[in-house]
Amino acid sequence: MVKPSVILFLSTLLAVLAGCALATDVPAVPEDPALSWGVPEGYAVEKVADGFQYLTNIVFVPEPGPNPDDVRFFATELYGRVLAVRNDGRVEEFFNIPSLNSPEVFAEYGVHGLCLLPEHGTIYLTWSEPGRPGFARSHLYILQSVPGVFGPRAERWEEIGAELFDAVETNTNHQIGPCQVLGDVLIIGMGEGGKNDGSQDPTNIYGKILRFDLDLQPASGNPYPPNADPDDDSEFVWASGFRNPYALYALTPEDIYVGDNGYKADRFVYAQPGMNYGWDGTDDFFPVASLSVFTPSIAPTRLAFVPPGHPAFDPDFPGGFLLAAIGNLYYAARAEPDVSPSIFHLPVDTESASLAGQQETFVSYRGPLQGLVAMALGPDGLYFSPFLPESESGSAIYRLAYDPEHAHPTRVGEVPVTADKVLITEGCTGCHTTFGKESRIGPSLDPAYLSDRLRARLNSPEYLAVLDAVDEETDSFFQESRPQRDAVRASSGDARLAVWLEAHLTVTGFDNPASIMPRPALTTRELEVLRDYLLTEPSLIAYIKRQVLFVYPVPEHRHLLYMLLLGITIGWAGSRLWTLIRKNTR
Repeated sequence: MVKPSVILFLSTLLAVLAGCALATDVPAVPEDPALSWGVPEGYAVEKVADGFQYLTNIVFVPEPGPNPDDVRFFATELYGRVLAVRNDGRVEEFFNIPSLNSPEVFAEYGVHGLCLLPEHGTIYLTWSEPGRPGFARSHLYILQSVPGVFGPRAERWEEIGAELFDAVETNTNHQIGPCQVLGDVLIIGMGEGGKNDGSQDPTNIYGKILRFDLDLQPASGNPYPPNADPDDDSEFVWASGFRNPYALYALTPEDIYVGDNGYKADRFVYAQPGMNYGWDGTDDFFPVASLSVFTPSIAPTRLAFVPPGHPAFDPDFPGGFLLAAIGNLYYAARAEPDVSPSIFHLPVDTESASLAGQQETFVSYRGPLQGLVAMALGPDGLYFSPFLPESESGSAIYRLAYDPEHAHPTRVGEVPVTADKVLITEGCTGCHTTFGKESRIGPSLDPAYLSDRLRARLNSPEYLAVLDAVDEETDSFFQESRPQRDAVRASSGDARLAVWLEAHLTVTGFDNPASIMPRPALTTRELEVLRDYLLTEPSLIAYIKRQVLFVYPVPEHRHLLYMLLLGITIGWAGSRLWTLIRKNTR
């Protein structure tokens, strides 16, 4: 007779096999992993070097030596290695943090920032290591090498600032971050360490942009005066109120731009002296004083500035910032699952420190689970590296440059258009939420609630009266947009929603003189995708699926959930079958 334990074992085995079968929603890796990256038309993608493990930084030597064995740029791996890439392409270990070892499972401690002081042959290295369980310690090292061109190895190293950085305890992923040296000023981004109240307190270094001189004393011009209180570190603070300012780029020691990781939203800000940017455990203040807000969260990792006329870019490229985002690899802060590793173009007027146009996706990824941390602008192109291994040997560093004759076959526009991506790239998520009823600056765009709200408004007598009133406006825009209002009047029921939405997105403000919404620049396909997404009320099954994706955005984690549920179901069925067999054999 078959025992119940055997039936349960077989049930579990079937569940595991079924879970593996459910793993089909992960796109396959093409034979050439570079083909998973979509880039603008006319740009080429070239592999520069290979074999890296969890790359976090690419930093160019400003004036490298002319010899083949001179160092061209440095690269850092998360778990302790600093690598020198020479002019001839060879990669050699420059330094390895002695006390930092790779964990048995992925962890977020390790090397976070590297910056150069070439005239002294100095490299600043920021990193963290495990402290007591669940916490980390932050460190700042100085590595010394050949002034000007550096050399193949670090000649000596020492830790500095231990009384400041090692004295603070953070959680394992919001610790010391990026750094940059400009002149005699060292700039460092510091995460809030899981201490939301710390970000609001100017006397500590949690959730701050910090500025030092080269002796690690407060930089001249910091907004808070020097003090002798050992418990007050405000003299190092440039700006506060950040959650995890992991993307940082300074044009001058006083012109600092930051990509800050929030919870369900992220932001791009110009960090002004003495300014508090509001992180208090919520994203509520993110639209305030931010140049751009990203919802759902994209997880900014690196920031680079491309001056207009850079020789490696399309002659028509206007310049501006490029913001790398790791995407849904770090899933805990995800409000939506469909956020892939990307590089965003943020056109900025540096004179006024304001956006000079709409943000857009410059590089996008379509493939299995992947991330993007390391990115830097070089003299001959934009360099970036996938964070997770692409093969058994690791990941490559790629160079992106405008070269129409050797253009990369995968276009950024060919990456499947999704409503989530359109809402992000058009900046809609800076003012609207896409999950839940709550409003931000504008109302929620969650399809579960949007249609009912629009149906009640657009089919009301009050709205028709608004259209009549707008017809009386004398401004040329409202006279020219009268056909759109007439089309809305001529439609009825749910058809009116589709007519109105198309007019709202293509002739923005046609029915509202007080509208401040910018007009999105949508292709026909993007307009269709948005219309279908926003006006399709989810079924019960779709709603449940959306809830599951909200909690478990990473496919592998969903498959484990599916296996568990399927195992429970099969186990219950097997138990019932065993009961029936026993009854029938008595």
